[in-house]
Amino acid sequence: MSGFGNAVSSLGYFVLISIVPDPSAIAPFTSLVIVYLMIGDMIIEREKPSLIEVQNLLIILLGVMLVSFSKGTIDPLSLLLVLGPINIGSFLYNYGQRRAKLIGRSLGMSDSINFRFWSLLFTALIFPVLILPLTRLEKILRGLYYSIVFFVPLAIDMLITFFAMVFYIRALGMGKMSIVNALSSTSVIFSLPLTAVLSVRFPEVYELPSFEGALLYLRIIGIALVFLGIIAIALSEITAYILIKARPGYISKLLLEIQKIRGVEWVSIIIGKYDLIVRVKTRVYSKVYDNIIRRIIQLEGIEDFHWISVLKEWERI
Repeated sequence: MSGFGNAVSSLGYFVLISIVPDPSAIAPFTSLVIVYLMIGDMIIEREKPSLIEVQNLLIILLGVMLVSFSKGTIDPLSLLLVLGPINIGSFLYNYGQRRAKLIGRSLGMSDSINFRFWSLLFTALIFPVLILPLTRLEKILRGLYYSIVFFVPLAIDMLITFFAMVFYIRALGMGKMSIVNALSSTSVIFSLPLTAVLSVRFPEVYELPSFEGALLYLRIIGIALVFLGIIAIALSEITAYILIKARPGYISKLLLEIQKIRGVEWVSIIIGKYDLIVRVKTRVYSKVYDNIIRRIIQLEGIEDFHWISVLKEWERI
């Protein structure tokens, strides 16, 4: 699934830059894949969106529209291409990688490099099948020829990308798809100063867009809104630990019941004042009571529990 989604998204991107004179006018709508991922998280976890989540999604949507409209008119066909194959393919890629990571972790085979390798392999096998009906064979052979001629710089570039995606896959195994993708999207913002520097050194390769008057302000406001919406989504995730004291004879039963609660990552039996420790993750505090605390209160066999919210956390990955 991940390889197929990656191939579809990549093909959609190449079609976009081939048919649209100015892809930057429509490319900002790829940021809406965060909406797809958040909807996917909600469907998978069977929960309704909170007000703050809806607000953040609307802020991102408004920002994307301002950035795109500042370039002028938008081609409906290219917009459908982004909202359809490109974003759906990105969603399938993220979901497939996260699913594989979670399954692998449960089986003791959580190897992100292995996951990335197989994802690339399936992408490489599926992509030519998808592209053959859209182009001539001679163009594909020419592309293979140039990939051999420029193998060294391409290999260096792909090696850096490979390990960057390995860390991305590891992150997907640790957090929700929408949160991880929101954090990775901030790299676009941080790359803007680097692009400005490179445009001075290599003006024939890196070119900064020029805007005047109201269009410039629209684009700046749009970028700021997208950035703020993405950061708000990324910072909305809550991590906490619950210490539970069980009544005699209920520890094993509670271990099985608590792990079924949505938002619970793991449950451990401990020795000391408390009998169980639970790690939970949820997007906003408003869902803490409905999804977790109310369910725990209803469980038979709990004598007392203590909630501990996490401010900062470090984890070796």
